[in-house]
Amino acid sequence: MLADFLGTDPRPRQAHTSQIAVSAEFAAASTSAARRLRGQVPSLAPSAAPANLKNGPRVKVEVGDCRHQIMDRGELRNIEDAIRIGADLRHCWFRGHSRIFGSLLPSVHREPFVSARENIEFWAGQRFRLRAASYHADLPKWDDYVSWLLLMQHHCVPTRLLDWTENVLVALYFAVSDTESEDGELWCMNHGELNWRSANWKDCFPDTPPIRYLAAAAFIGREELAKFAIDVRCPTINGPLALVPPFQFPRMAAQMSRFTVHPSPDSQEQIGFLLRGPSLVRYIVPANAKRDLAGRLARLGFSHETLYRSLDALGRTIRGEIVEPDFEIEPPPEFGGVH
Repeated sequence: MLADFLGTDPRPRQAHTSQIAVSAEFAAASTSAARRLRGQVPSLAPSAAPANLKNGPRVKVEVGDCRHQIMDRGELRNIEDAIRIGADLRHCWFRGHSRIFGSLLPSVHREPFVSARENIEFWAGQRFRLRAASYHADLPKWDDYVSWLLLMQHHCVPTRLLDWTENVLVALYFAVSDTESEDGELWCMNHGELNWRSANWKDCFPDTPPIRYLAAAAFIGREELAKFAIDVRCPTINGPLALVPPFQFPRMAAQMSRFTVHPSPDSQEQIGFLLRGPSLVRYIVPANAKRDLAGRLARLGFSHETLYRSLDALGRTIRGEIVEPDFEIEPPPEFGGVH
């Protein structure tokens, strides 16, 4: 037990936390249910190409160790096209990167953390849960694993959660907010189809069995996890799941936060391996368009202050406003139908 608390975790490394052995009866029932559901999976992808942008080529990008096809939909250079994307892709969640990464991995599955030590999630989770009480009294129960993951993510601990948003302009803000010298990328994901493909499930909330299981896998050992899977009647899980979280912090509400919960860094358990074609698309945000996009987003109310809701965020926004160039007053735009 002392070794657990000190972080020299004696448990064997869990290479496939979502594929542990459960009872034969439960596994057979899950497999049978999965087979029944596979024939009922609806087509959630839009029938028409989103937004009136020039379609880009299908290019190979690397996610984990697996090379596969991602559908690029062209360059995103103006606010109007971003609004069109958000209006047309109502079934999608969005994520922005200020640089081209070509992958969708949570922080705990990226360097330098993923190779730093074995059972990194258990190591980090134990330390955070043991020390957090000295800073804050209102903490989740010890076995409320979903709430602990959300709290750790909020305070920058590497976790298996990946941030998304329902608001395309929030995602665009993150795509243009830094590294003006490099192209950015904006991802659009059909979260409903991801849940069907990963667990034959529809909407996932904190109390949904597969979400509870994936959260618990970050904190408990293999034997206890096998029992937990049976207790919550968890189905077979093949990859990340899209979670609709409670808004526990002001910034989550401001950013319209959503998450994907990732079982492992294995290439065949990644979003890009499970979703193809219009269910997962990417727009490139050119470096030379970032400054103008950032300025227009700020005038529409998307800033560090409004998205992070803290005094530090307010200070960062004011620093930017100080050096913002003066602007000329423009005449009101005209539209058709004026009487």
